[in-house]
Formats: sequence, C-alpha cells, structure tokens
Amino acid sequence: MPPIDSNLDLRTIKSVKQIAPSAEQRTLGRLDVRIGEGISVALTRLSTGQSYEFRVMDFSSIGIGVESLPEDSRELSPEDFHDGETLHVNFRLSNRNDSDHRYEFPCRVQYVLLQVNGRIRMGLERIDVEELRNRFSDGRMFTIPDTVLLRGLIDHPFLYDQTSIIEVRRISRKSIIVVNRDRHFAVFPSVPVIFSLNIFSGREPINGHVSWVRPLNENGQGGGLEFAIEIDFMSDATDQGLVRYLMRLTRSQPLDLRKAGFDTRKIKNIISYR
Repeated sequence: MPPIDSNLDLRTIKSVKQIAPSAEQRTLGRLDVRIGEGISVALTRLSTGQSYEFRVMDFSSIGIGVESLPEDSRELSPEDFHDGETLHVNFRLSNRNDSDHRYEFPCRVQYVLLQVNGRIRMGLERIDVEELRNRFSDGRMFTIPDTVLLRGLIDHPFLYDQTSIIEVRRISRKSIIVVNRDRHFAVFPSVPVIFSLNIFSGREPINGHVSWVRPLNENGQGGGLEFAIEIDFMSDATDQGLVRYLMRLTRSQPLDLRKAGFDTRKIKNIISYR
C-alpha cells in the first residue's frame, strides 16, 4: 500500500448535484468535478479492446459520470455505446502524473445521452461491488451489538478539511466494517483513509485503505454506504483503549476479542473485576 501523499492535489470538487435525473434515480449524491481541471478517464470496450478518452464530470462510490471530449463530438455518436454494456474504467482524480492514485474497475453503462452541444454524456455504474465484498474475509471480526453505538470521524478523501461520521458494525485488529450516511462522502477500493474512534482513550488517528464499498439499503430505504477498511496503522494506545471500551460496554469476554486479533493481556483490572 503506497503511503498517503499529503501534497496530492485533489481540488476538483465544486458541489453536489443530480445529473440527468430522468434517466437515473440516485440514492447517493455525486461529487461534481470542475471542468477546468481536465480530469480524464480511459474507457475500454472489453469485447474489442478499443479505448476512448472521456472527461470525468461527477462521481460517487458506485458510479461515475463522463462526457466525450469536444474534439470527438463529430466522430462519436450515442449509437456507439449501449445501455448495459460493460466498459473498463481507468482514471485518476488528479491531473498530476501520479500512478499511485489511479483507479480501475469495470462499469455497466446506465444511460447514454446526446447533449445540445453534440457531446455524449454517459452514466456508468460499478459492477465489482459484491465481488470485492465476497473476497473479503470477516470470519474473525467482532460484531458490535445493537445496544452499543461505536462511532468515529473519518476525513473526506476527496474534500479538504472536512470530516464525516462513521458507525462501526464489525471490527478486528486488522480491519473494520463501517457505515456512512453522508451523501457528500465518496470512497473507492484502495483509496487511503484516516479516521478516529470515540473511545474513552487513545483517540490517535488510524490509517488504512478501503477494501470494498457498497450502497447501503436498510429496510428498503437507500442512502449511505457500507465499506470495509484494512488497517495499516493503529497505535498501541488506541488498541488498548478500544479493548477497554469494548469490554466495558459490550460485556464481551477476553477470548472474543483475542479471536479478533486484539491483545487483552494489559487489561488486568477489568479482567480481574470480572
């Protein structure tokens, strides 16, 4: 996992808006990319290997909106792409030549529109969501009971100086599954993240990277994300603070936490009390 680049220029965000609402119903907000930033995306047709260069207009964790380049308006037509077609997406959310922050995933064409300026607008939806989730091993994770609310703050990967609330669902020493209900929040698999948890002590930031992300659909109501974070660094103070927090509030046994990879040997006062 490459280190987090503090100098990464991702000042590409302007606002959140709905694009082509008549063609696509969304439960997640899209982050709008500034046209002047020149963020391009390579779309490859899997059947022929033919590639096209489009411009990134907006994105969310599960999709991306693209537009054809002005110079290609005469050569491309909406008939060149079809609803349901699979395209391989390759792009970076920075105009710097930095391969460490490139994102690749397969997408399905959701709609194709011809705009009044002659350019083609397409909405693409990621189709690797469940595949990545199924690869993730969560057999040794500790499940947070419904009676315990473990929350934290996570930095927006693509917005400056903004944080968002996460709710922890399952956790181990090496990974964590969280829920986020912020419509302005977006993450991709492999993106580096920084977050902290509202435990009694040891609130130092935790570094990690996203393993998978999918839209949240609870009780038939959409909105929000569920995603997994692989933990790259957690301080000993945060580790022990989290163990104390879980043992005090969840009535869990030390063995349950050890199965999830936590070290309970230093929590003698709580163990002796029980």
